[in-house]
Amino acid sequence: MEIDVNGVKITLTFTQSQLEEISRQTSRFKSYKDIKTFEDACDVLNINQELLFLVSDNKNEIAYKKLKTIIKALNEGWYPNWENQNERKYYNYFTMRGGCSYCTTYYNYADTAVPSALCLKSNELAEYAAKIAFKEYNEYYK
Repeated sequence: MEIDVNGVKITLTFTQSQLEEISRQTSRFKSYKDIKTFEDACDVLNINQELLFLVSDNKNEIAYKKLKTIIKALNEGWYPNWENQNERKYYNYFTMRGGCSYCTTYYNYADTAVPSALCLKSNELAEYAAKIAFKEYNEYYK
């Protein structure tokens, strides 16, 4: 992908192109708080929902794919850097006694108790994800 910056054409790497596309898509949403559903996350990332799921996917796999999509949209191109032990990686913790309920948000620097794709870049985003994606978290952990 090429972009024009003040009349100078710059060729972006594949990763830079992806980040540019995410940035362009998220500009339709003024804030991460405008992302309220899986469908909103798909709109931000320009993902065709019908192509995301396989016929063989069970409820757990569908919920995981939905969570990954929501978190990717909320993170706006940020991915955990496991080489950077100073970078906090936030994830939500749920209790399953008597049904699924949100407990708290944790962070780690170099390890996690959840898949990397479910880590968020800030405590605020993690708490927001727990609210808007509770149904998906519940389905994933069942």
